[in-house]
Amino acid sequence: MKRFFWTFLFLLFPSTIFAETLAVLLCQTEEGLIKYSIKEAMQDSLIGVAGKLTDYEIMTKENVMVILEKKGVDPNKCGEASCAVDYGRKLTADKVITCNIVKIEEECRMYLRMYDTHTAKMINSIEDSSSCSESKLLNLITSLGEKLLRGEIKGKGEGILELRTSIEDVRFDVDNGEITGKVTGSRLIRLPAGRHRIKFEKEGFEPYEEEVFLEKDKPKTIDVVLSPVKPKTMVSSGVGVLHIESIPDGAEVYIDGRKHEEKTPVDIMDIPAGTHTIVLKKPLYKPYMKNVIVNADSITKEIAKLEENFGRVFIDTKPEGANIYIDGVYKGKTPFSDERMEAKAYKVKLQMENYYDREEVIS
Repeated sequence: MKRFFWTFLFLLFPSTIFAETLAVLLCQTEEGLIKYSIKEAMQDSLIGVAGKLTDYEIMTKENVMVILEKKGVDPNKCGEASCAVDYGRKLTADKVITCNIVKIEEECRMYLRMYDTHTAKMINSIEDSSSCSESKLLNLITSLGEKLLRGEIKGKGEGILELRTSIEDVRFDVDNGEITGKVTGSRLIRLPAGRHRIKFEKEGFEPYEEEVFLEKDKPKTIDVVLSPVKPKTMVSSGVGVLHIESIPDGAEVYIDGRKHEEKTPVDIMDIPAGTHTIVLKKPLYKPYMKNVIVNADSITKEIAKLEENFGRVFIDTKPEGANIYIDGVYKGKTPFSDERMEAKAYKVKLQMENYYDREEVIS
């Protein structure tokens, strides 16, 4: 029996006992939309808001310009994560705020984003529109900056959905075409946190739909079990008995999509004669699915050998001794090892005094 073995080593970055440093980058716009002097005024306004509302050590705009120019980068050409984190690290800042302004018809839409340069993750974001007049934009950046730094406006974020199937090339469709693709084995996709409907199809199998609710940064797994199209059989009248066993026992039993109240081994009495789809599910094992024909006035036996779906996971940090949480549950300190973890996606959070927290999704 082939089992997986995961091993992970995560580096933790020291935090500082001093106040964290915040850098505010110049607003980025299309050429000619806003005067450079107004961009500087908006940068000053945002720096002022940060100084009033936070305990960060705020870098002056002059220091930002001088340091970046010495590093050989253009401070006027960065508004997104692709360069914001890199610029922040060049400035040795702990946090960095970017500003983008885009003209949409007769209005200007402003996007403010705040990043952690150590984890390269976005902390918060906010956006809104106003007229493109200088006074309106100055008022808007002050208002949005206050909300951004107070953490009042946060997007729902993204959830992590893992699709698992033992069938090759299963087609999936998320929210009526928003995301489509195929899955074989396992596939991770990121979706906005919230409710989604996923459809699965493959030739020769009955289509299947499932609704899922994703929480921010929390992995969720769907085991895609498609039922083969039932062969056309002569349906005889009467009922029979379906006896189901599994190795190991204790598996949940689904008959034609409906969950049976008992687990294996189980005798299902008075089941109509004909073809039925059985699905067995047990933690740490792959789902088992088969079409069986039940004959009237007789006992039909089905013995299923379940395939293992677990293995060993080893997680360590440098330095060792970090608190480790898996899907929000405290598991002790690193190094951590578990010999029987189900093969699926997990969210791992590592915490250690005087070091920055680290969060990762492993699968």
